[in-house]
Amino acid sequence: MQEGDTTRVWFYPHTGRTYQLRMHASHKDGLNAAILGDALYGEDAERLMLHAQRLCFDHPTSRERMVFEVPAPF
Repeated sequence: MQEGDTTRVWFYPHTGRTYQLRMHASHKDGLNAAILGDALYGEDAERLMLHAQRLCFDHPTSRERMVFEVPAPF
């Protein structure tokens, strides 16, 4: 989704490895566009603009499906 001079991208990872998202976004054979604020793979900013908006998993004991959602604060 285009927002001014930036673009919001939704990732749907199957694990919680944030460095993989950061690396694939910035890699020339990936999106070739580093996540804003990523000092390692792109340019530093006030904060890393990477946010887990929705997390889902099965509770290890009860097996109940757990879903947590928090809108991105940016």
